[in-house]
Amino acid sequence: MKLNPFRRRTSGYFDKIKADYAERTRELEALRREVAEAKTAFDDAQRTLFEVEQKSNSTVWTRREQELLRQKNAAEHHYDELRTRLGRLELEHRSLRWKAEAPDALAKRVAELKALATRRKQIEAEREKQRAAIAKLESRIAALRGEIDQETESATQALIESVGDAPGASDALVKRRQDLKLLAEAVAKVRQQEAALESELGNIPAQERELRRCIESDQASVAEIDLHEQMPEFIQVIARAAVSKSRAYGGNRHTYEIQIPDAALEAATASLDAEIPSD
Repeated sequence: MKLNPFRRRTSGYFDKIKADYAERTRELEALRREVAEAKTAFDDAQRTLFEVEQKSNSTVWTRREQELLRQKNAAEHHYDELRTRLGRLELEHRSLRWKAEAPDALAKRVAELKALATRRKQIEAEREKQRAAIAKLESRIAALRGEIDQETESATQALIESVGDAPGASDALVKRRQDLKLLAEAVAKVRQQEAALESELGNIPAQERELRRCIESDQASVAEIDLHEQMPEFIQVIARAAVSKSRAYGGNRHTYEIQIPDAALEAATASLDAEIPSD
């Protein structure tokens, strides 16, 4: 029975990454507590020495001051050593975290990019509704202004002809002017809402670019993990080719260059692109 060359087996590489990450996380939490305790001890030793020095009238170091100085220096040395260890461990932890969280990070960012595309469409739809509302309100304002102008002109003429005895502005004219003010305020409010949407919409392209950049980085991490997972399938074949080439022609037997066919590169590109949501 022939083995299926496309059957996927795993080397346990990613499981080890996750286990190492979990272990380093525990170590990091414990070491941070140690650093905090060491800093407290150093601060206490430094403060005690300072207080004793302030109270001392002697021009030379007393035995008590010498002992406190020794304790302060020892506490400072211990604190510095722990901080150095913490820096190295944090660096190692970040490296493992980058790999351990890559698959989940990729899925999360793809979902965020999809949500951003949905939000873009929602904003565009809301903006169109607001523009339609503004157009309708402005049309009503124009018509109302025409009515107000006509009624104002009629009332003015009546006052002139009556030599001031006419009643002046009618209740209807006063109401129209109030309506005009309300309509103008409504337009201003809708324009404010439209400006807020425009601002949000204007920020989306930069957010999309950043998400795509992060997705491409996550894809590279996941692809590297997958490569290591599948390595047992073909590493012996590569090792045999590298050693035989080194024996025959010299060179470094730890590396072996392989030319990737264009068709395979195109297929990989299409596969990666398909993972990234587009408009």
